[in-house]
Amino acid sequence: MKKSSQLHILMLVTAVIALLASMGLYGYLYSQTRVLTEREVTARGVIEAEVASQTEGKDLLVLYDTTREARALLSGLFVPADNAVAFIQSIESISSQSGAAVSILSIVNNSTATALPGTIGTITARLSVTGTWTNVMRTLMLFETLPYRSAINHITLNTSTLKGAAAGAALQWQLSFDIAASTLVALPPPPSLSTTTTP
Repeated sequence: MKKSSQLHILMLVTAVIALLASMGLYGYLYSQTRVLTEREVTARGVIEAEVASQTEGKDLLVLYDTTREARALLSGLFVPADNAVAFIQSIESISSQSGAAVSILSIVNNSTATALPGTIGTITARLSVTGTWTNVMRTLMLFETLPYRSAINHITLNTSTLKGAAAGAALQWQLSFDIAASTLVALPPPPSLSTTTTP
């Protein structure tokens, strides 16, 4: 009987050792599974964020491309901040269209080309227009229809007769006013997004 009880004890010890070994193995595998699951969840989050970022970037580029014509029209309403000459040329061209003499008395440009892109400023010109009533009014009308976002202020209208003119000669009209046009520091084009694929 002694042999049988030793056999039972040996089997019991073997069973306890096997039980402890399987519990240790289970604990190890459980912790490894948990670590791998956390890594997978983190990796999926990174992938989803990258896909969302690329999708958002592509959506922005599509929006940028579809609004190209509208933005071109919008930017045409502003005098380029680094090109006040375009505004001056617009003023000078009106003189030949209206038949009146247009003089630029002063120009003040409060915008700067070194400002941040999208900055809106103002360029203001003090003008003097001399001519017949019809020509002076035509000139004012042409200034009101300049292609820029602008405002006309401080209008003064005077009349005089030319020295040495015969009695009943046409009156000479002089119109002076300020015209302020909006300037815009141009926005740079957006950077292109690379089309990389993620696994």
